Amino acid sequence: MRVLIADNDLESVEKTKECLSKNKVEVVVSAVYDGDNLMDLLRSDTKNLPQLMLVNTSIPVEGGLKALEEIKKDDLFRKIPIIIISTSPTPGDVEKAYDLGASCFVIKPAGTEEWCEKIEKIGRFWTDFVRVPQ
Repeated sequence: MRVLIADNDLESVEKTKECLSKNKVEVVVSAVYDGDNLMDLLRSDTKNLPQLMLVNTSIPVEGGLKALEEIKKDDLFRKIPIIIISTSPTPGDVEKAYDLGASCFVIKPAGTEEWCEKIEKIGRFWTDFVRVPQ
């Protein structure tokens, strides 16, 4: 499965990659650190689009919710499942994310061990139980 992580916290990206790799299924992970790079990466290789995206609400330039909106408006990208992640959502973020087409909204715990447990479960769910566009 091809997973794209959009998060401005390099340490968090590395930990998320590590946790995803604990699954028995091969996961190819790419990462970007802001909204502009996210859109550039999607447009640069439309034959190998991610099959799942993890997007932090606080990525710089566009922000995660703005990036979500832009992705879901584009027919080429709109079928990609997107999980919105936030450590501290502002009121209305969860509803707005779903209104814009998020597949789910995950609250990121402060502890890395808790986060790893969540990511492992998310990874297993998306690789073992769900069919995603190829």
